[in-house]
Amino acid sequence: MKSKHTLKTARIAILAFSVFILAISAFGLPPTALVVTTSTASRQAVTFSDPVGNPAAQTLTTGFPANANPEAIAFFGNDAALVVDGGLSQVFVIQPSTGTLLSTIVLPFGCSGVGSSFETPLVVSPQGDYAVIASGTKVCAIHAPFNSSSTVTTATLSGTAPALIRAAVMDSNGRLFVRTQLGISVLDAPYTAETFNIPYALSAIGSIDITPDGNTLIVTHQLSVGSRFLIYTAPFSATSTPVERSGNTGLVAAAIAPDGQELIYVVNTPFDHIVRTLYAPFDATSTGETLQMPANYTGCADIGFSADSSTAILSECVSNTKNVLIRAPFTNAGAQSSFLPVSASSDNGGTGSARFLPAQYSTPATPAETAFDFDGDGKADTSVFRTSNGLWYLNQSTAGSAAAQWGISTDKLAPADYDGDGKSDIAVWRESEGNFYILNSSDGTMKIDNFGLAGDKLMVGDLDGDGKAEPAVFRDSAQSHFYYRGSLNNPNGNITYVPFGTSGDKPIRGDFDGDGEADAAVFRPSNATWYILQSLNGQIRYDNWGLASDTFVPADYDGDGKADTAVYRGGVWYLNRTTAGFGVVNYGLATDKPIPSAYILQ
Repeated sequence: MKSKHTLKTARIAILAFSVFILAISAFGLPPTALVVTTSTASRQAVTFSDPVGNPAAQTLTTGFPANANPEAIAFFGNDAALVVDGGLSQVFVIQPSTGTLLSTIVLPFGCSGVGSSFETPLVVSPQGDYAVIASGTKVCAIHAPFNSSSTVTTATLSGTAPALIRAAVMDSNGRLFVRTQLGISVLDAPYTAETFNIPYALSAIGSIDITPDGNTLIVTHQLSVGSRFLIYTAPFSATSTPVERSGNTGLVAAAIAPDGQELIYVVNTPFDHIVRTLYAPFDATSTGETLQMPANYTGCADIGFSADSSTAILSECVSNTKNVLIRAPFTNAGAQSSFLPVSASSDNGGTGSARFLPAQYSTPATPAETAFDFDGDGKADTSVFRTSNGLWYLNQSTAGSAAAQWGISTDKLAPADYDGDGKSDIAVWRESEGNFYILNSSDGTMKIDNFGLAGDKLMVGDLDGDGKAEPAVFRDSAQSHFYYRGSLNNPNGNITYVPFGTSGDKPIRGDFDGDGEADAAVFRPSNATWYILQSLNGQIRYDNWGLASDTFVPADYDGDGKADTAVYRGGVWYLNRTTAGFGVVNYGLATDKPIPSAYILQ
C-alpha cells in the first residue's frame, strides 16, 4: 500500500479518473455469463449469457483455425477473454458477446501445453497487465495489451507443472503460485524468475487454489491409496509446511468458491467418479459432503464458480460427459446438478474448459470522468494553451474544436473535473498568489481555491477516489512528497502526504492502473524512466518512454480506463497507449503548451 501521512493544515488535493478496468469494448456481458471450450471434436468456444435461466441462448465464437484445440479460458475484461490453443503455440483473444476472434498471440515453443487432451494453466493478473501460462517447466508471461504484438517472456520452474488448468493461481496482488512435482514455485511480476520455491514431492496430477483473502493455499496430492489436501497458511516462504487433511483415492482437483465458504473437489478412479465439498475453515478437521451428479456422469477434472458463488460448473470431462452445472446450496440434499449441452458442438461439450465471468468484471458500470476530457466522451482530448493570447484551444474527440480565454501567460494550467459532471474544467494555478482559478463546466461559475507554496510543482488528481478533483502539489527534495487535501470523508480539511521521488524528478499525473485513484508518479530525466507507484497494489511500475527534453502528457487516450504514458515534442504528441498501442498526433505549434503537461512546465 502507499505510505500516506496526514496533516491538519492547509488546503490541497488531486484529480481522479473514476473508471472500471475494461480491456476491450466493455459492457457486453451480464454477470451470469459463462464461456466454455470444446477441444477434442468440435474445437469451439461458446458463450452462455445465462446458462441456468436460458441455457439454449448460446453464441459461438467463429474464426478459429481448423486444427485449433481451444482449452483454458481467462477473462481480462467484461467482454474480453483469452483462450489457449492447447498443444499449439498460440493464444486467441476473443470478444465473447459477439463470438469474435479479435487477435492471435503467437507464443514461444512449449508455452501452450502438452497436447489437445489436457488443459494448460492460464491466469490473468488482477491488475490486467499480464497473462501467465504454466506449461511443463516453463512460465510464459504475456504482457498487456493482449494482441498479436504482445511481448512474451519466459521463466524456468523448479519442477514440472501438471497439465491441468488448476495448477496455477494468483493472489489479489498478482503473486503467482504454480504447483509442480517438486513443490510450489512462487513468482512475482514480471514473472521472469522464481521468487522462491516451497519444496514438496508432489504427484504428477493435482491442483492449487487460494482463498479470496490470500491467506490459505490448498494443494491436492494424489497417493496410490488415499490422497491429501495440503493446506498452507500465510505468510508463505521457502520454509512453509502444510497442514494435511485426508482425501479420497483418485483426488484430481479442487477449487475454492469466490465467497471462501466452501471448495468443491473431483475424484476419478476406474470405479468411482465423485464430486464432494469441504466447508471453511479449511484445516485438518474440515467437514464436507458428497454431491449428487446426473445419471451417466462419468467424470470431470476441473471446477469453476460463478462470481456470486451460486453456481459451479464441471469441465475437462471425458468425451462422453457434458459440462455439469451445480447450483447451491452445495450440500448432499440441497445441490441441484444437470448437464449443460452445447448445441453447436458435435460432442456436446465438456472436453474443454469452462469459466464464469469473474467478480471484478461482472458488474460493469459506465466509466466516469477521464482526465483532460472536455466533452465528456470518456477519452482525453489533445488541447493547448497559447500564452500570446491567453486562449485554450480544445481538440475535443467528440464535440470538435472549441476555444476559451482563461488565465494569463504566467499561470500554470490545471484542468480537471472539479465539479463532478464528467467533463474537465478549464483551470489555472497562479503560483504568486497560491490560488487556483476554476471555470466550472457544469454551470459556468468561477471557483477560487487557495493552496500551495512558491516553488511547488503543480499536480491535480483524485487520490481519495471520490470522483471530484481538487488541487495538489509536488514538493521536490532528496525525499520528495506529493501533498493533497482529500475531499472524501475529510470535514476538517486535513492534508495527506505521500513520500515518493527524489531531487530532479518531474511529477506525473495519471491513474495508470485503472483503479479509480490517481497514482503518485514521476519522470526521472537522468534515465528517461517513468516511476509509477500503483495505488491498486502498492507496487512500483517502471516505463522507459520519451526523452528528458520532452513535455510529458499522460492521459487515457484510448478510453480503456488507464492513463497512457505519452510525450509532446514540438507540436507532435507521441502516445504509448495501453490498448490501442503506439500513436502519433500532430496538433499545436512548437511554441504551444500542451495542456495535460502544464503542471510540470514551469
